[in-house]
Amino acid sequence: MPAGAFTQDGTDGPMTLFASLQSAQPNDFSLFSTLVQALGQHAPAGRVTVTLDKPSYVSADTVAASIAGTDGSGKPLAGKVVAINVYSTGHAVVEHEADTFTSPTSWGVAVKQNVQVTLDATGHATYSVAANAAQLSADQQVTVTATYGTGSTAALGARSVVVYQAADEVFLLASRTVYVPGEVVTAPFVVEARTGQRVPNAPIAYEFDKTDYQGSTSTTTVVASGTTTTDANGMGIVHVAYTGPVVPVELRVKGKDAAGNAFQDVKTLYIAQDPNSVFSGGTSGILIHMSVAPDKIAYGIGDTAHFTITSPAAQNVLLSLERGRIHQYRWLPLAQGDSQLTLPISPDLAPGFTMTFSYFQNGAYLTEGLPVLVNNSSQLLNVAVTPDMPAYAAGQTAHLTITVTDSSGKPVAATLLVDGYDAAMSSYKLDDMFSIGQAFFTPAPRGTNASSSLVGIGNFGGRCGGGFNQGQPATTNPGLPAVWLTGVTTDAAGHASIDVPIAKTPVRLAFIATTSATSLGQAEVDLAVQ
Repeated sequence: MPAGAFTQDGTDGPMTLFASLQSAQPNDFSLFSTLVQALGQHAPAGRVTVTLDKPSYVSADTVAASIAGTDGSGKPLAGKVVAINVYSTGHAVVEHEADTFTSPTSWGVAVKQNVQVTLDATGHATYSVAANAAQLSADQQVTVTATYGTGSTAALGARSVVVYQAADEVFLLASRTVYVPGEVVTAPFVVEARTGQRVPNAPIAYEFDKTDYQGSTSTTTVVASGTTTTDANGMGIVHVAYTGPVVPVELRVKGKDAAGNAFQDVKTLYIAQDPNSVFSGGTSGILIHMSVAPDKIAYGIGDTAHFTITSPAAQNVLLSLERGRIHQYRWLPLAQGDSQLTLPISPDLAPGFTMTFSYFQNGAYLTEGLPVLVNNSSQLLNVAVTPDMPAYAAGQTAHLTITVTDSSGKPVAATLLVDGYDAAMSSYKLDDMFSIGQAFFTPAPRGTNASSSLVGIGNFGGRCGGGFNQGQPATTNPGLPAVWLTGVTTDAAGHASIDVPIAKTPVRLAFIATTSATSLGQAEVDLAVQ
């Protein structure tokens, strides 16, 4: 195994070691890489904390941040100046019916920078900023940071929070993307409260927006608009003939919650005289000529799915259900207009598949499809961790009991990985652990490019895409590991126990559990130190 030694350059800050390996196979340009980051030592000149007045906000709110600072001896930073930055990054939400998981993000881009705030005689100050200082029409994560000092002695405090558009959300559902001028655009959507309840009889406005660019300036024009209303189940549909210009447009659906806060969702539509010119040969993830209406937003294993397929002509198509490979296929006769299709949702189709249609039209081979979501949360384990004390003193040993059960609450035999580290390392992150459920169980489209041997199986990815600003990473504080345990196993009752030595600071423990049946689960717990 290759090894190497590296010396620090003497400056305070992180050192990143990057290693990569090029494939030895000819014409294989795959690059395998990994990296590890070591945090430099840091001796701040004081301590700064940031607290917010609410656990979450809507865009129309004002965020009130309370700043407190003390010096190295614990005395207030009276009359001292701290520098405030405000960052914003996107916060993804999905329909309540679909499985969702949280994962860490960066702080995003700075929308307020180096705002000077003077602390009072007690070392406190309040800084207020518009929750939607980024001026986004979307949910976002906002982070307020306060810094005292500079360089290796700088003291940083930060707090992140989610800012929602409103108390309600609207989601445009998967539907056809390419239309010919004059055709009827059909775009279903659902309106939900953040708690998951559907919002019935909600008035929704829609518009088709065209954007023209001149250098760095853009001009958006509404080329068509209208209104509609959700039904008793919170479902709605935009169903209108498009008669605007032959250019790509954005379909925007907008509503307001009970307090008058606006919310919206957007979908790009391609308008073309020849739909085949938009995606030459088609693509298995977009509907071009046909419309497909499922009876649910997301399905579960064992469900029977019902689809209404609208075809522009009577034809036979090859229907394939694809998720990295072709799981099922058959010839499907379609009538002009609507045809009904019933599919049983088998376990191999989780956590999502692409319903792909392949056929010939005017001598040309085409493929198009619709992603179908399949929830698979039944494979998630519940991991419960119980410390023997509510708090510990430095030098004590914490005794923890771990209980692992399946989604129905039954104990299971599992193997666990336990990682313990200074809790302060991740104190500036809204979410600390990446979700193992997201990696394996997030409903997501999976395709194979086409249901035939005319093209190779691929993942649709290009190798020369442009980059983008990923934003300011969430600052990670230096810290030490507390415990690293692999191969911890539960007994027949789903129980296991571990001991964790306590040094001087609170300890965060991350648990990942797996079973032989590929069920997965995780948990986090912080051990307080008095």
